[in-house]
Amino acid sequence: MEPTSKTQATEKEVKVPCEVYSRIVGYLRPVQNWNEGKKQEFEDRETFKVKARPED
Repeated sequence: MEPTSKTQATEKEVKVPCEVYSRIVGYLRPVQNWNEGKKQEFEDRETFKVKARPED
């Protein structure tokens, strides 16, 4: 069977679980330990990039 997109691998993939951390009230905490409300809040967050200030 042919891959249908560039993201599909042509060879067998190995998936390794990883732990995601986020900062809450000054501490880095693993997201998997959060309650369901905090996990949903994390999913709903929007990220953005701030452009660098032009040189003076």
